Amino acid sequence: FAPPVVAMPDQLFFGTMAAGTSVTRRIVIRFTDDAVPQDRAAVVVRTSGPKGLTCEWSNSVGRCWELMGTYQPLATEGIIRGSVDIEIPTTPPTLLLIPVRAIVKGK
Repeated sequence: FAPPVVAMPDQLFFGTMAAGTSVTRRIVIRFTDDAVPQDRAAVVVRTSGPKGLTCEWSNSVGRCWELMGTYQPLATEGIIRGSVDIEIPTTPPTLLLIPVRAIVKGK
């Protein structure tokens, strides 16, 4: 049994970065033929931390979509954790949880 959707890589890792800088990472979301959403609006993307993280679809055509995550840390130091939760309108709905990680150093 193959899952209806897979993320590659399976996390958004921004690496070590200075506070106040901005880093962008991309993840490819691959759908099975019967799970491809009709359009972007059908897919719900939620972020649960960290503050300063934004996500948007940079490509949503066919079976392989690309999600772009940009993080500009507000914290000055520390290990940052959070997640991006993607709800795909399959029957039943599929929830894809993508961990978010970064190491923030002072400016």
